[in-house]
Amino acid sequence: MKSRFLLISVFVIATVFVLISTILSPLYAGQVGYTNISAPMVKNIIDNNNGLLVNVLSELENEIQHITGSINIPVNKIVTTDKLPDDKAVKLIFYCMGEM
Repeated sequence: MKSRFLLISVFVIATVFVLISTILSPLYAGQVGYTNISAPMVKNIIDNNNGLLVNVLSELENEIQHITGSINIPVNKIVTTDKLPDDKAVKLIFYCMGEM
């Protein structure tokens, strides 16, 4: 069940990346944007601790359902949060539960 949840959750990452990159682009002007990745690639990154998985749903939605090991930063707080790492080399994987 968890694998299916992970695959379904990650399936919408590309859409979320577009939204997040639009919000964050003024902060990271001139830097590389985003890369679409598959669910197996996300699993590999998580299994090897090579990135940070970020759930952009509201706090309530995150309490109901989230991927184990992810952190919650609601999309409306992404610009002001202090939860994102200072190290720009850390891979950030943003996900939500639906299509935009």
